[in-house]
Amino acid sequence: MQPWHLLFGERETCIVHSRLLTDYKNHIMADSAGEFIRDNAVTNVSVHDSNHFIDLLDNESQEGSEDRNVYGDSVYMSAEHLKLLLSLKFFECLCRKGSRGNPLSEEEKANNREKSRIRCRVEHVFGIMAKQAGDLTMRCISMARAERTIGLRNLAYNISRYAMLASKAIR
Repeated sequence: MQPWHLLFGERETCIVHSRLLTDYKNHIMADSAGEFIRDNAVTNVSVHDSNHFIDLLDNESQEGSEDRNVYGDSVYMSAEHLKLLLSLKFFECLCRKGSRGNPLSEEEKANNREKSRIRCRVEHVFGIMAKQAGDLTMRCISMARAERTIGLRNLAYNISRYAMLASKAIR
């Protein structure tokens, strides 16, 4: 089983009659093996990324799996999240962040580079979605419509990803 990844990012803009109403964010959980989106959450852009960390952890599908790595950005590094990962028997592979008076050591920088090599695969999901959709601007009025629209985009991405992997397997 491949490592699980958490990454949050894609920004959706909601426009009605050329007036900006609100922005939405697509928070996803994806795997590194096939780069499939396993779960998502849609929020207003004002909600901090770390608020959906717990919601996207998929403990049931990982039961009995040997590889229970969770990769993420330094924004998820909190005592609460680390305790949760420990209690659910996940292994944290979260990037570290330095501060003004306490820069990262060379070992921490090397560890961050290694973790980012795996984490960057999830960035490809957003890059491919932006390339396929062209413009990620969507026209909607409510959160329910935004959730449906973003959910359908995620589904379309998974279908196109599956088709691409299936065509490679046939060759």
